[in-house]
Amino acid sequence: MDKPTNTDLADFLLWKEFTKDIDPMRQTDWAQEEEMFSDNLPQEKSFKDRASETVRPVFKEPEKTVSAIHFQLDRRTDEKLRKGKMPIDGTLDLHGLNQTQAHKALENAILRAVNQEKRCLLVITGKGNTGKTSENWLSPSKGVLKLRVPEWLSVPPMSYHVLKFVTARPNHGGSGALYVYLRRNR
Repeated sequence: MDKPTNTDLADFLLWKEFTKDIDPMRQTDWAQEEEMFSDNLPQEKSFKDRASETVRPVFKEPEKTVSAIHFQLDRRTDEKLRKGKMPIDGTLDLHGLNQTQAHKALENAILRAVNQEKRCLLVITGKGNTGKTSENWLSPSKGVLKLRVPEWLSVPPMSYHVLKFVTARPNHGGSGALYVYLRRNR
C-alpha cells in the first residue's frame, strides 16, 4: 500500500467523523486503516481543553459617523449635494419626536417622496441637548436622533430608496441636518 497523502488523511478523517455513529454490519479493515493513519490522527482533547480554545466574538466599536451610503454618484451631482446647491424637494423636521415617532416619520417621508418622484430631502434631526444641566454637567450630550437617523437610512427598508446622504450646510442646519438624495423611481 502506498504512503497516504494529506488528501487521503482528510478523506479518512471526514469519513470516520461521518460514520462514527453507525454500527457496521460486517467487520472491516478499520484497524488496518487506523494503524496506517495513526501518526497523523489528531489527539482527542478533554472538555477543558476544548472550552479554553473556544473563539469568542470580537465586537468592534461602531463607526463614529456614518456620512454616506456606499453608492456612486456622478462627481457633479455629488459636489452639488455636498455644497447644498441641490434643489431641496421636501423638508422633514424631527424636533420634539422620540425615536419611535421619528423613525416612523422618516420612513413615511421617504416613501412619500419616492412616490412623488422627489429626489432631495432635508431631514432636520437637531444637534441634541447642548445645554449643561446640573445632572449631566460632566457628560457630553449628543442628540439621539442625530446619531440614529444615519443608521436608519443605511439599513432596509430605507436604504433601498436612499442613494446618498451627507451633513447639511450651515444655512440648512449644519450638523443638525442631513441632505438625503433618493434614487430615481423606475
